[in-house]
Amino acid sequence: MVIGYGMFINAVIDFVIVAFAMFVVVKLMNAVKRKEGKGAVAATLSRQEMLLEEIRDLLKGK
Repeated sequence: MVIGYGMFINAVIDFVIVAFAMFVVVKLMNAVKRKEGKGAVAATLSRQEMLLEEIRDLLKGK
């Protein structure tokens, strides 16, 4: 009777490597998307909205 535990260990190691690589890729994509989102929000604000934000920020300071 032969127990093929070597192939099982190899499959587990391969899975861990691929799972870690996918985790890093998704993490990087989310970071890039988050950075792009901050710039896009500021670009889509109208002049009135920007002025209202400035007023709000000034009032918070008091």
